[in-house]
Amino acid sequence: MITFANGLELPCLLYTVTRVDGDIEHITSASTDITIDATTWTAHPGLVAGLKTSRLDGTPPTMGFQVQLQSSTPMKFSDLVNGQYDGARVQIYIASQSDPQTPDLVFDGLVMGEVAYTQHGIASFDLISLFAPARGVLIEKFSIMCRYDFGSFFANGLCTMAIFPQDTFPYSGEVVLTRTRGGEINGALRNTGGIVGHWYRYRFGSDGTPEDFNNVILRATTGGVTAASEPAFSSTPGDLTADGTQIWLTENAYARAARIASVDRHTVTLDRLPDPRAASDSTWFQPMKFVFRTGEYTNRAFKGNNWDTGSLSFETYLPCPLAAVGDWIEIAPDCDKTHSMCSGKFANAHNHGGFPFQIGAKAQAQQLGYAP
Repeated sequence: MITFANGLELPCLLYTVTRVDGDIEHITSASTDITIDATTWTAHPGLVAGLKTSRLDGTPPTMGFQVQLQSSTPMKFSDLVNGQYDGARVQIYIASQSDPQTPDLVFDGLVMGEVAYTQHGIASFDLISLFAPARGVLIEKFSIMCRYDFGSFFANGLCTMAIFPQDTFPYSGEVVLTRTRGGEINGALRNTGGIVGHWYRYRFGSDGTPEDFNNVILRATTGGVTAASEPAFSSTPGDLTADGTQIWLTENAYARAARIASVDRHTVTLDRLPDPRAASDSTWFQPMKFVFRTGEYTNRAFKGNNWDTGSLSFETYLPCPLAAVGDWIEIAPDCDKTHSMCSGKFANAHNHGGFPFQIGAKAQAQQLGYAP
């Protein structure tokens, strides 16, 4: 049973939504705006709480709500269409509308999948708690194609490739050692051990763009404990940096910085060759994935193909009508899930999540890319 900090005459729910691009919106089911400690939750039309499930220990694994989309923030229709709420963090509080004081947190979680909406502009958000325990796979899928998400990393398993950072929520979010790969370590990870094999990024510049990372990552190699003060990290691939008793190896990053020079629906042209490896290997970005770091699509990922080194252009599977000249992106090679690509391009065959040596016509077709 929850004991609230305040008496609840006229109770109302307060929703704090941290979008994918890092912007924070505050809305409430109250009939008027609610202000607590300089934070104002805006009364929003059509905001209805959904079902909240509970476990025997009283913690809520899932919850949901519906809201009327608008032409302006908060809960702007175009922001939803652009994916700003897909995977967003939602914190729900309860407070007294008649005497709002310190609110009580009743739910903290993430939006599951894409947000559905009706032709009348009613959006439905399904949430999963940050504290919901992971569920194991009851029936394993056996296929010659890899079943892991490319770049995923969990408990020293799955793909483990150092592609895109997994803490891009928000883009400059703090490092959480138990959950993060690829987080920024500027001023962090001091007097810390137990990070052998983990990889992180360091901002050598201060412009606030992906170019700050110098297209390299830092990987913890020899085990030890980092020093109390930050060392002078090297941005030269192959260099080793001593940090207390911890040794860092500088490696070429897969995710590389570039800016958009032009965009025409499905065709995107960049202002530079993002990766020298693409100059000598015409298949380096075949297939490929890129993430916007500025502009209307901030932190949204798209997939593409047909990279052309001569024109520095590629094609996207989905159009990017709101992309603008000058937007910063990070672009990296993607994986087609075959054992040959895992082994050849990424030298990661030991982590391949498929069973490539099955026999039969369908298995052979899958390996050749002719069947799903």
